[in-house]
Amino acid sequence: MKREEYRRETAGTQLNSNDEWNDYAQLRLNSFCWDLQNRVRDYLRDPEHRREFEEWYLQQYGKPYQWKTGKQKGECNDAL
Repeated sequence: MKREEYRRETAGTQLNSNDEWNDYAQLRLNSFCWDLQNRVRDYLRDPEHRREFEEWYLQQYGKPYQWKTGKQKGECNDAL
């Protein structure tokens, strides 16, 4: 959403400062990232999709993909 659209959508509210715009944009981005993460996770739960990904990865990088387990899964989230 562009800033002008945001301003039209929130006309009459107090959400017109840059800080509040940034907060709103960050919330939208977080929501999008959460949704994308869940969609990818659900997609890769299917054994057929997982096999296709592993084949693609092997062809692309010349080595088998090492699936992360346990604590390794959450390590990338700690950086956010």
